[in-house]
Amino acid sequence: VYIVPYTSILLPDSNIRYLDLLPPNEVIYVSYNLIYNPVAITVGATQTYMRYMSVPFGITIVYRDITGFLQYFNTSLSVLLEPFIDLRLEDVKAYISEGILKVSGVVVNYGITTARSVEARVDVDGRLMGGTLIGDIDPASQSVFRIEGKVEQVPDYITLSIVYRDEYYIENVLQHKISVIVC
Repeated sequence: VYIVPYTSILLPDSNIRYLDLLPPNEVIYVSYNLIYNPVAITVGATQTYMRYMSVPFGITIVYRDITGFLQYFNTSLSVLLEPFIDLRLEDVKAYISEGILKVSGVVVNYGITTARSVEARVDVDGRLMGGTLIGDIDPASQSVFRIEGKVEQVPDYITLSIVYRDEYYIENVLQHKISVIVC
């Protein structure tokens, strides 16, 4: 089984799969690992950010029939490539000094589309202590944040929420519990 991409947006890591036997009247599943190529959608010196798109592939099945003759069958299929946002937190710190809680970190977008209107919010004991607007985070980009607020007692942990919207303005929330260090 041989798969050929018609565009270079998705590339198979190995485009040939060998099957020892193709039994009659049975379904055989063959899977391929496809690698996203962001350079394929750049236009000139600027990068265009992708939206939903269809990626066509050609498939050729080559086999020997029962008489030993080489046969082949060509077909094509299309894969729907959905843009995604993959936000991750790095270097997150939460510490208290002189009654002031300070939370800082880095938000990284490992996805292939822009995370819109990103906000960081800190909840202490179920109540919103503070937040900040980080802004839009492009694919393969990062942004830092810092939130400070006065607290009456030292919590064991805080809840950090990263709120963001996708291209269709659907809101998503990532929540992380973070231990607090007393300085």
